[in-house]
Amino acid sequence: ELQTRLRIAGLQPGKAAANFGPGQRKAIQGWQKSRAIPETGFLTAMQVSALRAQTEPAYQALLAAEEKAATERKGKTAERKGNTRNVTY
Repeated sequence: ELQTRLRIAGLQPGKAAANFGPGQRKAIQGWQKSRAIPETGFLTAMQVSALRAQTEPAYQALLAAEEKAATERKGKTAERKGNTRNVTY
């Protein structure tokens, strides 16, 4: 979630990963710099809250778009399954 929010904030954290690496730390430092916060590369609880507040509308829009795309893919898969023939031997 935080990596997505950093991307929404205009930073490039790199590929999504379970553990934060150098790319994610650099993105955090960039966000901290933009907010005049000491650039540690690590987020405090208060900074996470600020990042979430800053990106919430765009994050919710992204989630809605992803959900819509998933629903459309499901519909197309169901349509393809409905086009199969039942053959009895």
